[in-house]
Amino acid sequence: MTEAAARSGAEAAASAEAEEVARLEAAVQRTPAGGEAWALLGDAYALAGQSELAALALREAVRLQPRDAWIWYRLSSAADADDPAALAAARRAVELEPGVPIFLTNLGGHLLRAGRPRDARPYLEEAARRQPESHHAAGLLGVALFRSDDFAGARGALEESLRREPNDAVLWAYLGVSLDETGSAEAATWALETALFAKPDYGWAWGRLGKALRALGRLDAADMARTLRARLRRLRAECRAAVAAPGGESAAPESTAALTS
Repeated sequence: MTEAAARSGAEAAASAEAEEVARLEAAVQRTPAGGEAWALLGDAYALAGQSELAALALREAVRLQPRDAWIWYRLSSAADADDPAALAAARRAVELEPGVPIFLTNLGGHLLRAGRPRDARPYLEEAARRQPESHHAAGLLGVALFRSDDFAGARGALEESLRREPNDAVLWAYLGVSLDETGSAEAATWALETALFAKPDYGWAWGRLGKALRALGRLDAADMARTLRARLRRLRAECRAAVAAPGGESAAPESTAALTS
């Protein structure tokens, strides 16, 4: 596809989204007491990248239909991840329909983002039990176990997730560290190298790879990994300083945006 064709396709999609938003805005004006109409408008705003308007519309939807768990779920996804309302909405969806795996996974994910891995564990364990084919639930459970210092449990959950979705660099890194923490340095280096093959600028993985290599006595390779990590951290700091400086409104380069310290 040529650049012009891609641009034309993007413009057509944006136009269609705008038309859908306008149609749904007219619908809620005609029936302002219709909770589902507000929910559909919130979804349309979210698709158009208007997250604040999406959250406002979905808040009105749950006010009108407070027993609809799916609207609470949609609100939890639309609200800013750092907004306590997102966690409250995720919890309310589970309270209304406690057996739905996607609600359980969603609540577990919000608790993880809030720095509460031990609270997230039971919801993610239940989600993984109810939907064993879900790599997402297993992956989040592995992260929750890892952050609870249960490295052996994390290893099992992460391996299960990666069997279904083997292209997740972050989960490979978590698996590598879990293996290292449980005394499997050789397997840890393989998992961390797999993560870095997919995400070469993953600073945290480079640091942990250096540690595992050192445990195996491969000191030259360990020093190289440690040096590269230090260079990546300096680059990230320089990018942040450039963005923060006057006239530096542009975002950091994509290759450094996801570095984990």
